[in-house]
Amino acid sequence: MENRLESSAHTAEFTLDVLEKLYVRDHYSQGRATKPISSSMNLGDFLEHVSQTADNFYVVADADGKLEGIVSLSNVRSVVAEEDVLDFVLVNDAMWPFKAVSPDTDLRTALHTFLESGYDHMPVVAANDANRVLGMLSQSQIFAAYNAEILRRRLLDEAPSGGGGKGSVAAD
Repeated sequence: MENRLESSAHTAEFTLDVLEKLYVRDHYSQGRATKPISSSMNLGDFLEHVSQTADNFYVVADADGKLEGIVSLSNVRSVVAEEDVLDFVLVNDAMWPFKAVSPDTDLRTALHTFLESGYDHMPVVAANDANRVLGMLSQSQIFAAYNAEILRRRLLDEAPSGGGGKGSVAAD
């Protein structure tokens, strides 16, 4: 092999290295799902709320505004067919425990948080205020950032001399 990028022996090392140098702040969707819903909302009202938005993943807050969970359509899908329970089952009963990342989180850490949580989307909260949602990060945004960085590094590696010749890996 001419360089580490082409060597399968270094794949895991290089993958982690790429994600450790990329940050949530550059890849999340700002403003998405920033208004938390109440944990005491019943599922009937939640479904009404869902029908008025384009989101399918919602941050849940208690009465004091403290973020305490995440709820998605997949959480309530099995209950929707049972209309008689929609008025007394609460969002709190259907939510997952709260996990989030901040804009300063590297994408490697964010990916591990996704794996631990089981979420499809991850809330991005302000570094100085864990109860203020800035937007959402998806797993696909992490994968797109990874692929774009790999492409950028390959292009730099293949550039004529002066821009990082064959065998070099661009340093950040």
